[in-house]
Amino acid sequence: MGGQPWPRMGGMPAVAKQDPVDAEIGERLHTWMWRNRIPQTGFADVLGISQQSLGRKLRGDSAWTAGELARAAAALSVPVGWFFGEAETVRPKGLEPLTFWSVLCAETLFRSFARLCADDLALAA
Repeated sequence: MGGQPWPRMGGMPAVAKQDPVDAEIGERLHTWMWRNRIPQTGFADVLGISQQSLGRKLRGDSAWTAGELARAAAALSVPVGWFFGEAETVRPKGLEPLTFWSVLCAETLFRSFARLCADDLALAA
C-alpha cells in the first residue's frame, strides 16, 4: 500500500458528464444575461449562490436546483418552463392569441353589423 491513501483503480478518475438539460438551461440564461448586460455577481446574489457556482451552472458543469430555477424565473418575470423552451414568447395578460383574435373578430363583426343596419335604415327612408 505504499504512500497512497487510496488504491487507484484502472487509470484516470471518472469525470462527471454534462447533463444536456443543465447545459441548455445555462446557455439560455447566459444569453439572456449577456443581452441584458446583467453581471454574474449580481444575478448570483439574486439566486443565493456564489458567482463561481453560477458560472459552473451557466456552463452546464453543475446541475440547477428547483429553487434556483424558481428564483431565476421570478427575477426574469418568466414562467419556469421558459428555461426548458416551453414558453418562447411571454405575452402580457390579455394578449393571448385566442383572446386577441376573438376581440379582433368581434370588432369586425360589430362594424359589419353596424354597416348593415345603416344600409337598412337608408333603404327604409
